[in-house]
Amino acid sequence: MSHKLTRRRFLELSALASAGFTLFPGALRALAQGDPTATPVALPPAPAAAPIDLEAIGGMDKLVELAQAEGELSTIALPDDWANYGQMKKDFFAKYPFLKHNDLAPDAGSGDEIQAIIANAGNSGPQNPDTIDVGFIWGKRAKEQGLLQPYKVSTWDSIPADLKDADGYWIGNYFGTMSFIVNTDVVTNVPQDWSDLLKPEYKGMIALRRPYQQQ
Repeated sequence: MSHKLTRRRFLELSALASAGFTLFPGALRALAQGDPTATPVALPPAPAAAPIDLEAIGGMDKLVELAQAEGELSTIALPDDWANYGQMKKDFFAKYPFLKHNDLAPDAGSGDEIQAIIANAGNSGPQNPDTIDVGFIWGKRAKEQGLLQPYKVSTWDSIPADLKDADGYWIGNYFGTMSFIVNTDVVTNVPQDWSDLLKPEYKGMIALRRPYQQQ
């Protein structure tokens, strides 16, 4: 296919479960860590993958001070109508109005996000994304290509092991899953797995929901 699939269209067409991941290719993580440059060619020495020690850096006020000195946050592929990102961005930048928000290519796909990191190797300007939100398969690939830096969020220990990279390079933050919708007024024996749909008792009772249509 010559045309690109957006994440929305991919979810419409795919019969597989999909996942969104937060990866950390840049400097401004959890407001800021004072390291404004990260490149996929020669990444600066990465800090230990651990939650930010607010006491060690001087408390939350110091963290805000570091973010204010950095001054900008570049996000990519965070459309306002996807995963409540519109409201999250509004709330975050209302709380930290001193940050300039570079809202890069809101409707870009996962491959576009990875390419943005590669294309901006050595560039500390606004076109180099600080964080990316990509599909499941891209986490391991990006880590193997040296495009990311590790960072463990403050709630790291509460995240299941299979939803995060052990070294802190990515975490899973939302998922699209398939499910059965059953009219229990008609069907008393609710199917529990896909193979159940092959049972004679469900013949003529199965329908597929119309794919999501973007408004």
